[in-house]
Amino acid sequence: DAVVDECDECGGNGFPCGDAHLSITNVDTDAGTLDIYMENEVEVMGFQFQLVGNINILNLSGGLASEYYDWVDFAYIEQGDFYNIMGMNLSFINNIPAGEGMLTQILFSDYGGGDICFGEDPTYNVTADPSGEPIFTEWGDCYTPSGVLGCTYPEATNYNPNATVDDGTCEYE
Repeated sequence: DAVVDECDECGGNGFPCGDAHLSITNVDTDAGTLDIYMENEVEVMGFQFQLVGNINILNLSGGLASEYYDWVDFAYIEQGDFYNIMGMNLSFINNIPAGEGMLTQILFSDYGGGDICFGEDPTYNVTADPSGEPIFTEWGDCYTPSGVLGCTYPEATNYNPNATVDDGTCEYE
């Protein structure tokens, strides 16, 4: 049976009214891609978020950001050891309408194992409505690799034959 949520929607998504939810999805560490998926109940004029993990971001492409915005970019913030991903329409005309879909796809290299997460600093993690006001945003769970973490290189002194995902801890003499 469908339940009416707090926004008076039958079978609603359970997120607070007028808010957004971003998540890390479709992670393929071999291909070096991951998608940022967004569900938003109001128009989104722009976004900015941290991405933290042992990766090297090469490019952003596709999704709602490419469709509606004329500026989507990223920067490595060395003092915080994270990437900052940003997007908006500089003409302030096109906003991402309420709805859901892939916000952008991130191409990366040099995955060193471990989690890939949104950052926690509200200075860098924000979505904005058409008037430029922050939208309450829920930042989804980290991508956590499945399998057994450990050193997967047999020539390393701490090689783990049971490890299926390299965690970047290999040591060599």
